Amino acid sequence: MADLKKITPPPVGPWSPAARGVLTALAMGSGLAVAALAPSRRAEPARPPALVLDVNSAPVEALSALPGVGPALAAEIDARRSEAPFVDLPDLARRARGVGPATLARLAPHLRVGPRGR
Repeated sequence: MADLKKITPPPVGPWSPAARGVLTALAMGSGLAVAALAPSRRAEPARPPALVLDVNSAPVEALSALPGVGPALAAEIDARRSEAPFVDLPDLARRARGVGPATLARLAPHLRVGPRGR
């Protein structure tokens, strides 16, 4: 019987198997370092609402277009602002029946109170 010798594959390229292992580890480590140091993707900042109204001067029809505001609540807001302009958004919640904390939170991004003296 012929002697069975351990068959080793011929070398591939100029690098020894040990050198290829070191180079592979360096490449993987570099890739992980770049991935760790790269700025993370952040969520896009929330866009401001497309409809922002001055609560003291907006037409009743425009107020009705706001989320959760129907014709009755828009008429209530109009009636309270005809008595006196709203000073700020919490003033709207205090004076207009039907505008509570939840409604005010939903409407706040869509409303502003313009300068006094108009």
